[in-house]
Amino acid sequence: MVWLKKPDREYKMQTTAQPYFFTIKQLIKNNNIYSYLAGMYVFVWFTQIGKRIPFFDTIRLEFLLGALLVILSCVALSKKQKINRTSGMAPIVGMLIFYYGIFAFATYDPVMSWHTYYNKVIKYALLAFFIYAIIDNIHKLAFLLLCYFLAALKSGQEGLLGWLTGNMVWESQGIPRLHGSIDMYGHPNSFSGFAVCLLPFIYNFYPLANKYFKLGLIFLGICAAVIILFTGSRTGYIATVAFVLYVLLTTMRKNFLKFLFLLLPVILVSVNFLPDDYKGRFESIFTQEEKEGGSANARKQILFDAVDVFLEHPMGVGLAAFPKVRGDMFGRTQDTHNLYMEVLTNTGFIGLGLFLTFVITMIKCNQRVLRSLEKNTGFEARFLSALAASVIGYLYARLFLGLFGMDMYEIYWWFALGLTTANFYLVNKLFPNPHPEGRT
Repeated sequence: MVWLKKPDREYKMQTTAQPYFFTIKQLIKNNNIYSYLAGMYVFVWFTQIGKRIPFFDTIRLEFLLGALLVILSCVALSKKQKINRTSGMAPIVGMLIFYYGIFAFATYDPVMSWHTYYNKVIKYALLAFFIYAIIDNIHKLAFLLLCYFLAALKSGQEGLLGWLTGNMVWESQGIPRLHGSIDMYGHPNSFSGFAVCLLPFIYNFYPLANKYFKLGLIFLGICAAVIILFTGSRTGYIATVAFVLYVLLTTMRKNFLKFLFLLLPVILVSVNFLPDDYKGRFESIFTQEEKEGGSANARKQILFDAVDVFLEHPMGVGLAAFPKVRGDMFGRTQDTHNLYMEVLTNTGFIGLGLFLTFVITMIKCNQRVLRSLEKNTGFEARFLSALAASVIGYLYARLFLGLFGMDMYEIYWWFALGLTTANFYLVNKLFPNPHPEGRT
């Protein structure tokens, strides 16, 4: 069974190198216990299997896997072949973790800040370490991505079935909204964000896939579309539109405005076929008129309060300490609902600069990968390029979602970091001199 298609005949004629077919047999042969456990950890985390099956929760499966991987990753890293080029991520990652550590102690809410630092910074950062330390060949990377896709399929099909049966749909803010089945995707906005972040991977890996894996990606795309639409998340709607525009802008730079002009009438006509509840939800982005509740007004108030908190504490109030500060200052405790104000209020303007530098450096690192492989038509190069493009899209999607969501301490940034550094390592290991002029 092949999950990615063979390189084309022209490439095989051009090179004597052994092509990668990514059959199950080859994945088994070229993986080891380290990568199996890393893939298992990714699957366990993104399905939250410990909360689904009481036995796994009892034995603390996630913790046991993480503790074992810490040891195995250190061993794997000590044996890993060195490469000449570096991704440039280590300094900014070190500074970011150190700076967050300062605000775990210099904080308005010591208990919450330390809990956040230990459980949502240190633990999540370990995922990036596991991926980078263990992934030393393209088959291990392929297996890890397969585990992520399988986890996504699990949550995606739950969303599809939950919508079809109505088991995961109940009224919120005046309309029926689809909810996720696990805590990390329980809120419609979070579930929608999960679906939006699948789009870059589906878009970039679809051209490489064979017919079997293509069917899986098509099914995943259908699940994502259902989730984005029926969660009724305006955050997801905006992020999806922004991602589509980003794809058009990057793939059709010369004809972008012309294509957009032709596409707009299609979009406007399509919107009329949407159920009234969700069409009204989309329209409320612009009209600010809601069927029930006042989330738009509440978010405006949060934004005003966040600005006041920042002006009062420009160096930051501590990790996850904004709700407590807001409660003491204004008698309102809801969190920022905005990534950028969350970073700004929690760690100040220096923290915001570090965070944005961290994300931009990841994007630039993946762009370097794309530039270095642009003249390589082999399957390995196309696979690694697809991953780099997917991570760039993934990061932009998270930044779009951050306009209306609190993502500062989520695992997504660290997952992207792990994929970025592992991909960069493999590119420079497999293609040490991709351009004679040395351009990377």
